[in-house]
Amino acid sequence: MKNKFSIEDKRNILGQYEKGKPAVAFTKEYHCGIRAVNAALDDARRERDASHARSELMKEALHNHQKRLEEEMRRIFTSLEVPEVGFTHLSWYRADNSIFSTVVKESFQTSTLGLVKKPGRPSSASPTATDLLRQHLKSDSLWKLLVENDKAHAEHISYRIAFQRKVVDLLETNTGYEMNFKSESNTPYLCSYTAGLAVYEACLRVELEGRKKEEFINELVCDTQSGCIKYRYNILIEDRGNEEKCLQNILNAYKELLETPILEKIRKSREELSECSAKVKRAVEEIVLMGFIPGSCSSCQKLGM
Repeated sequence: MKNKFSIEDKRNILGQYEKGKPAVAFTKEYHCGIRAVNAALDDARRERDASHARSELMKEALHNHQKRLEEEMRRIFTSLEVPEVGFTHLSWYRADNSIFSTVVKESFQTSTLGLVKKPGRPSSASPTATDLLRQHLKSDSLWKLLVENDKAHAEHISYRIAFQRKVVDLLETNTGYEMNFKSESNTPYLCSYTAGLAVYEACLRVELEGRKKEEFINELVCDTQSGCIKYRYNILIEDRGNEEKCLQNILNAYKELLETPILEKIRKSREELSECSAKVKRAVEEIVLMGFIPGSCSSCQKLGM
């Protein structure tokens, strides 16, 4: 009498049973008792249920994996913003990365995307969503476009930094005052976050937006009553008795800054960055619109894909 059935036998018995064949009929076919047949049916059902559960878990795991990859693609897309006209990379205050720092941290000079590494094997540490995405899109042109975008971004930021420092240099040279963000000895000084920022933004508006240079000039006020030069109610410099001279010196620095070659480099590099960003966005959109990230990665292999 048969007491043990192979997996194939159990599946066969369950399949025929569910089609209407009575359990007792299998006792004659397999030369066994009814209890053995019922046990085989129970085993087959458990094996089928377990297989179905594993299949559902696999579907869910793959769905979540694809979702994370898509989220990473969208993160790339939203990170590709071209700096606004008045964007200042260096702080006008004394901080870790300000105009008062002699060295700009390398991490501040490049794009924050963190996606330009060449695709390859993941490190010994747990791979990030970016690592897995690189593995999926190992040979995709997206990575080359990201490298180009990163270089364009770094170049544009370097020109912005150079221009901010040029603003400080020419304002200090023309006025004879040191630029600072607060008075340390009650002596006249150029306020960095008003004077520096105002002149910097005014120059960029002329170069990048085509504004008239007179717009900034017309908003400067020589307030002899309070002994200061104001721009939109913000005090740029305070030196009672020398207001007219201070105003003219600021204007001289402003006009000189408008003629510096760095301004044109900022404009051209910003246009190039815009083109690079647009190319990356198109590449990302094409992949996302597929509804599925092609290729495979180490996580896919663990899932048996």
